[in-house]
Amino acid sequence: LSSLLGTKIESVREAGHPVQVNDLAVTGSDLLELGLSEGPAVGKVLADLLDAVLVDPNKNNHKALLQLAREITTRSTDSRFPFPASRGGEGGRRR
Repeated sequence: LSSLLGTKIESVREAGHPVQVNDLAVTGSDLLELGLSEGPAVGKVLADLLDAVLVDPNKNNHKALLQLAREITTRSTDSRFPFPASRGGEGGRRR
């Protein structure tokens, strides 16, 4: 079973699809630039972004993932996620 899974992961990678957080078109630094607080929330948002990209690999582009990160953090009721209120939920610089 594990060799079958490994083969599947390799075929997905060869197709250029992301399979881990490091394969995303954004990094934790990008999320910090948006205004997300440093800490576990960054990893949680990256994991949520990876989940979205695993469902639809076409979402793995910088602009789309930053927008999705904004949506994830603004709709969350978890106090670790919202962007600082002083930035109005829009985060920092836009690229």
